[in-house]
Amino acid sequence: MTKVSPGTLSEPAFSSSRRELSLDVLRGFSLVGVGAANLMVFNAEAGHIEAYAQAFTGTLNHYIVSFFIIFLWGKYFPVFAFLFGLSAALALESKGVRPFWKRAWVLGALGVLQLIFIWKGDVLHQYALMSLLLLPLRHLSVPARIYLVVALYLVSFADVFLPHGLGDASLPLQLSTSDVFREGTFGEVFQRRMELYWKEAWSWEALFYQLRIFAWLLLGYLVGEKKRFRAYVQPSRVYLVLGVGVLVMVSAAFLIHVTGLRGEAVRPLGENLLKAFFSSLFYAGDVLLLLVLPLALYVTGIGKKVLEALAPFGKMTLTHYLTQNLLFSFVFYGYGWGLYGKVAPVILWMGYLLLVTVQVLVSIWWLRRFGQGPMEKVVRYFTTART
Repeated sequence: MTKVSPGTLSEPAFSSSRRELSLDVLRGFSLVGVGAANLMVFNAEAGHIEAYAQAFTGTLNHYIVSFFIIFLWGKYFPVFAFLFGLSAALALESKGVRPFWKRAWVLGALGVLQLIFIWKGDVLHQYALMSLLLLPLRHLSVPARIYLVVALYLVSFADVFLPHGLGDASLPLQLSTSDVFREGTFGEVFQRRMELYWKEAWSWEALFYQLRIFAWLLLGYLVGEKKRFRAYVQPSRVYLVLGVGVLVMVSAAFLIHVTGLRGEAVRPLGENLLKAFFSSLFYAGDVLLLLVLPLALYVTGIGKKVLEALAPFGKMTLTHYLTQNLLFSFVFYGYGWGLYGKVAPVILWMGYLLLVTVQVLVSIWWLRRFGQGPMEKVVRYFTTART
């Protein structure tokens, strides 16, 4: 046997195992944010959020709704898309193209089923279709794909040039939608969901937003390709990205405020361009903050135990994502408890915190016995099954 010095056996400051665990932590943290955002939308659609906020005017309720609108509304889906793209890169490189195709179609099918039976805000079918676009794009050079990411992202903010409300094709339905969701049967709720989906999903605003989502998904693929993320899960780089995100977000918010570009007023072309640019900076800074903040807390050891508890939760992301949405649909729609628009924001998020705690504990128990989440196992079965 060869004698090995003690220094040879020492681990690096941030080992590969901790890097891999950090992905599960990040997935778990992102699912907490996605669930919180979904919960608010289940309780009040975009067209009803103002009326909902006015119905619960307490200080804490006001801050929760404001925090949701400013920092979470539409922001956690790019985080989810980034992680979806990163996971797609890992799956494609480890298992090849054929299983990758199967995985995309299985996830897409699950998304369509959720769209039909649970709610119209499903993203699985969208992300699954977008992931197929990665196959031809992966042959482009890295600089070319980076330019494409930046171009798609900036173009996605061209919706500021649309007349206010142009993309809100569901406006004529808004007066009765709350009653349908609150009191309707499953058939009535399903019909209204489909009406809203087809009107909103094909609006110009939705198209621009999908460009933004795909830009983050493609960026996630680039970071996951050849496991580049390992080089970034280092304390110094995490702090740097976090600092950049905060600086960009705060600077953009300050510039939007001092230039008077807030709101939806009709403006000249030059002001609209400036608003689009500042908005893109604020949005990017916010998404970076949501992505990197849990990593910063994890690598510094602040709240490390709490974040590590989210790792099992993150390993069962698909199972818990579908479970949350199924539960929310029964809580808020008429064929369940019919609480649509009735639950105050404070009660809403307190209940959600309890739900996440239960899901974390269930994840720990389940993985100790079965090693894989039930829906993750279904996807793996159909992905690896021979045809």
